[in-house]
Amino acid sequence: MSLVSDLKKLVTDSKRVKNAIGSERARISNRLIELQRERQELLHAPLNRNDLEQALLDDLKATAAEGLRDGEMNAILADCQRHPAARIESFDTRALFPPFPTRGTHNELMVLLLGVDNIMAALKPALDRLDYSQAGAPVAQRRARLAEIDRELADLASQKADLEEALGEPTPTPRKAPEPRVGDTMEKTGPYGETLVGTYANPTGHGGGWIWREKEAA
Repeated sequence: MSLVSDLKKLVTDSKRVKNAIGSERARISNRLIELQRERQELLHAPLNRNDLEQALLDDLKATAAEGLRDGEMNAILADCQRHPAARIESFDTRALFPPFPTRGTHNELMVLLLGVDNIMAALKPALDRLDYSQAGAPVAQRRARLAEIDRELADLASQKADLEEALGEPTPTPRKAPEPRVGDTMEKTGPYGETLVGTYANPTGHGGGWIWREKEAA
């Protein structure tokens, strides 16, 4: 076989290998898109009745525990007791400093006074009226599936990087999205097609989150 024939065969083989690598990279890219889409659906699908009720219960218990932490409620009551001047000087029963612990602990106080069980019982009719027809899988199943997806995403990302290196196309370093700041706003579509407006807040100073409300009609 002549040198020219050998070179032509090498070029053909090289193209065939490159095409195969490109096809595999395309397959992996499509799979990555599918997994990311599934991941978003798992995260944002509405909760079923049991998971919603459990989420509310967990939140109320945590709020009650926060209200009792380090004797906070006792400290507020004692503070009211030691500083009665505004109440004494004013004939207004709603004086600037009433002897009732409301400053800074409204949610905690409400849960402590009403009781977690009473609040859950009061919420039951509202929970019963919600439409759960579009609810996603139970939270436990979602978490298990998310763990599987994250493992597969990491594996596929590594495979894709190896293929692109073989093609001489290193994977660009993705840009990290900036962290939201307190006061930032954004919109999204809710589970029933309504437009929700979110405001980023950090009331505790230990990690913020988005507070969502339905957008008012113009």
